Amino acid sequence: MEPDDNFAEGGNLKILHSPCEFDLLRALQGSIDYFPKHCQPIFQNRYVNEQWYRLYRTYDAEGFVFGQFAERLRRYEFDSV
Repeated sequence: MEPDDNFAEGGNLKILHSPCEFDLLRALQGSIDYFPKHCQPIFQNRYVNEQWYRLYRTYDAEGFVFGQFAERLRRYEFDSV
């Protein structure tokens, strides 16, 4: 099973770069069923081959970076008021 080329090679930019905070699954023992639909196949197929794993790590890294950015922005807004 391979990721769709349109999906993996830039397809829909909004979906491809929407953060999926996979760290929440480990931290909260959550369920992937509550994640957005575009995150679920990435998580479920992460160990199928290298392409899927690269997508998984990309989504995971972007989710972490966007989460950190949002948290720092929130702290800055509260501290500057």
